[in-house]
Amino acid sequence: MQQPHGPSAHIHPAFLPALTAISGEAQVVPHPRVAANDERAAGFRAMCAEAQGMADEIKARGAAKARAAAAARPAPAPARVLHSTVATEAEYRAALAVHDWHFERSDDHGVWTAGVNSLGRLQAMRKRLDTDGAIWNEYAPVEFRLGLLAGSAA
Repeated sequence: MQQPHGPSAHIHPAFLPALTAISGEAQVVPHPRVAANDERAAGFRAMCAEAQGMADEIKARGAAKARAAAAARPAPAPARVLHSTVATEAEYRAALAVHDWHFERSDDHGVWTAGVNSLGRLQAMRKRLDTDGAIWNEYAPVEFRLGLLAGSAA
């Protein structure tokens, strides 16, 4: 078989048997297997494009549902103050009297949590009402008194 010359000389060998001469110039006619693969590839690309379109539509519907649900959800309630640190001296003394000073030794997590919260409130009240710690020291056990080193009780 005669090899083509000119621009079609650099053709893949699979196409060479299918070359035909038209007007003195060679024209490439794809091999039947190659043509079938091109048709399959075009079909596959079309299926992928269709699937992507469906996925985009599903995603858009989900986003629209989420926006609608967010719009229908009631606004959150304003934050509440769970405990006030503004107290009188009498309230401060009463809180010191009932505070569980040994809450850290408890095996019950609820008791420990309540003790941590109570201590935080007491310390906040002390900063405002008892800056020198005199009232604190009246109610606190020796090991919790302010201004004393641990183990050096007077």
